[in-house]
Amino acid sequence: VLISQIEQIEGNPQLDEEKKTSQIEELNRKAHIEQQEQSYIGRFGKAVQPVLAPIGFDWKMSVSLLTGMAAKEVVVSTLGVISDDSDEAARRLGERIREDRDAEGNHTFSPIIALALMAFVLIYFPCIATVVAIGRESGHWKWAVFSIIYSCSLAWIVSFLIYRIGILFF
Repeated sequence: VLISQIEQIEGNPQLDEEKKTSQIEELNRKAHIEQQEQSYIGRFGKAVQPVLAPIGFDWKMSVSLLTGMAAKEVVVSTLGVISDDSDEAARRLGERIREDRDAEGNHTFSPIIALALMAFVLIYFPCIATVVAIGRESGHWKWAVFSIIYSCSLAWIVSFLIYRIGILFF
């Protein structure tokens, strides 16, 4: 489908070269987004995204929070990998995230969402190793499970408040 769309654009005599290039780049961007969304991790992110949508997070942020369970610094690297456009790999992550758009062309990141994401990452449990240590030290896995549920719930509530209050003012 993508190839036939590109051929149609290239064969259109009404478009100048700049418009052709622009339209082809847009088709490639949409194909790249669709490919990421159809990957296993993308599907998981899409499945979890409705829980995180009220705090402004898209599927990419959902995936980064999942991978951040291994270690919080992995959240940023995951966003970098998911937001990476092969043609623009040399650009800084911040620039790519600011310009990141979903398949419909809507911006997926704003300063308020960034603040909510930082709060979420700060508050939710440190890593799986810490949860395992809590379970071993307490002698009951219920405390480990409680720490996950409590910290994730608190992180969601704080991020929700930040996002909802923030969008009232910005």
